[in-house]
Amino acid sequence: MMAVLYWVFSHEYGGSIMLIATAFLGLLPGSYYLWWSKRMTPRAEDNSNAAPSDGAGIVGVFPSSSIWPFAIGMAALLIGLSLIFGFWSAGVGIVLAITAVFGVIAESRHGGVSR
Repeated sequence: MMAVLYWVFSHEYGGSIMLIATAFLGLLPGSYYLWWSKRMTPRAEDNSNAAPSDGAGIVGVFPSSSIWPFAIGMAALLIGLSLIFGFWSAGVGIVLAITAVFGVIAESRHGGVSR
């Protein structure tokens, strides 16, 4: 709606298309969460008449702390900065990204502990 209003008053195509794209970018995580909520079974917290014993037991499995998400983020930063400072940092970023991906794979196969 805002994109149409923007176009009517400004007659600019670029800003209107960006506003439409922004709306679709908002729909992307929203549709994912809607899809995921349809697949989940209700938990004890969702029931207002639940007793404390309904939530007892194993809560879930949580991953241990890892350095690899930070390494992947740094690789993305270096690859992005290569557009500004030169393509030499893209090579460093790509090597770091490949190393981090292999590190994540190795860590997940060993149960969260690097060996």
